[in-house]
Amino acid sequence: MARPVSVADVNYTLIKHVMQKRDLTVRELHTKVCRRLSIKKAQLNEGYFYQMLRGEKKLNEERLAAVSFALGVDPDYFRTSLGRLMIRKAEADLTDFALAPERFDAKELQEYLDISERLGHIDFAPDLPDTETIQQWDFWKRDTIVPFRSEKAEDFWQFTGDEILVRGPARCGKSTLTLEWIIAKMFQNPGMQVLITRAFAVDLDAVRQNIIDLVKYKFTDPLSSIRVIGGKKFHTVEVNGGEIHLKGIDRPGGLQGAGFEIVLHSQAEQIKKENIDYINSRCTPAANRWMEQGVSRSMVIYDANPNRLDHWIEAEIKKGLAYISFDFVDHPAYFTQEGEETELFKGVYGRLSKLEGVVRQRLLEGKPANPEGTIFELEDCHKLAKLPDDFATANSFYRGFDFGMKDPNVILWFAHHRATGDIINFREWRMTNTDTIVMGEAAKNYSDEKILATVQDNDENLQRILLKECGIPTILAQKGPNSITSGITLAQHRLQMAREGKPGGLYFYNNPVVRDPQLVKDNEPLTTVDEADLYSWHENSDKPIDKYNHGWDIIRYMLDYLENRQAPVGFGGTGAKRQRRNV
Repeated sequence: MARPVSVADVNYTLIKHVMQKRDLTVRELHTKVCRRLSIKKAQLNEGYFYQMLRGEKKLNEERLAAVSFALGVDPDYFRTSLGRLMIRKAEADLTDFALAPERFDAKELQEYLDISERLGHIDFAPDLPDTETIQQWDFWKRDTIVPFRSEKAEDFWQFTGDEILVRGPARCGKSTLTLEWIIAKMFQNPGMQVLITRAFAVDLDAVRQNIIDLVKYKFTDPLSSIRVIGGKKFHTVEVNGGEIHLKGIDRPGGLQGAGFEIVLHSQAEQIKKENIDYINSRCTPAANRWMEQGVSRSMVIYDANPNRLDHWIEAEIKKGLAYISFDFVDHPAYFTQEGEETELFKGVYGRLSKLEGVVRQRLLEGKPANPEGTIFELEDCHKLAKLPDDFATANSFYRGFDFGMKDPNVILWFAHHRATGDIINFREWRMTNTDTIVMGEAAKNYSDEKILATVQDNDENLQRILLKECGIPTILAQKGPNSITSGITLAQHRLQMAREGKPGGLYFYNNPVVRDPQLVKDNEPLTTVDEADLYSWHENSDKPIDKYNHGWDIIRYMLDYLENRQAPVGFGGTGAKRQRRNV
């Protein structure tokens, strides 16, 4: 019998990374592995295989070898211990090059890094820095050098108060600015204690990795001055004898009595004011670890995107809270010295420019704004009188479920054009007072097309019923802190593409296959198109009213699936983890 490999011995994130590099889905990899093992697919269930890739089931030596063969990578690359050694070797070489470039052949080292990327040693191969950049990497040793060379960045570095807000559009560099400043202060003042918070602990992985990358690649000392304590669920990073503690407000334990020189509330617009006050009241320095000009200092920093006009941050500004408004022009990597846009800026701005409505005002224009009225506005251009002539041959077909308790159960069918990316909701089933099995049978009876995937509410019990009783495998919708907002944004963007006549639009062929007498009697929406006139924002929050959203919830699930099975979508590190399994 093959010797089992402990879950902890295999770097599953690295396997996923190489799969993405090879452009392989779970199903395609499963087929290759079964072929390599000379077994039938039924002998290695696809669901069990998917759990193996997620680290939920153990992976034995034989299967690890087959996965590695299918991906074209040596099995040792996926072993956590060896993988870490390889990564540290690449990072150490890069650091040594920065400190003493004359000792290295830059071309040879760049080739090594590129090969390491292709083989899966490291997630990316950084371009080797030029001489000027190398000379600037020790900026933390000198108070006069500012990494973000803009007037607003200098204003932040020269601020001497104890509380400040840094805000601006998404991806404008404000978070990196604050993190670089914090790390610089920690190198100047050994032993400092820092707290970084976010509304949800799940969002802190990206912050931790950003800190590690900054120390490794900007502060030149990746091996001796930084140490990560704990795993993904516990975040403490040691820097120069001090500690950066990362805490989710949803898990604030352990903060009572703690003393911190610096508190950074990341994405502060998502944190409630009472939680901010609770953290701030318990986070005062316990010793004189941060000294400037003979004076002990401490500071609270709020890093935020604009939000509602009546948000607590706006109220604090009116009370006199010091703030600096960052913009894209303040990011050093977005424009050349001649003022020309860089490719990095074009990519970031291109993604953000797809946003619509209030989200666009906040994340692209950097302005606080309140949502108003209905969420989706359908016009005649969104409603098809007939299906396109190439409908049956040019599209891939999908299906989605939304289960109601007191509300109606809804099934939607979608056509996704393989060339243009247009999506058509071309069929709908909506009934009250029905159970899951009746719903599953209706899905099969009305599905004339080959359905590539079915998405549903995040309910594992109903998922099991559909599979066991109706023979319908489904994919659970992923839910998280920003999943509703993200899905609404995707739908609004596709509706706008349809208005402009561009590829990737969202359209409706209003074709209900049943008319529920109870819905007719109660004057309730009979289709998703009908819901669009009623699905609205709450007057006093950024959340939509949880009513008249059953069809639109399915659209959110489907758009999220279609976008994320091909490439990650989103802005920043927030949101739930994506499920990449194809059916």
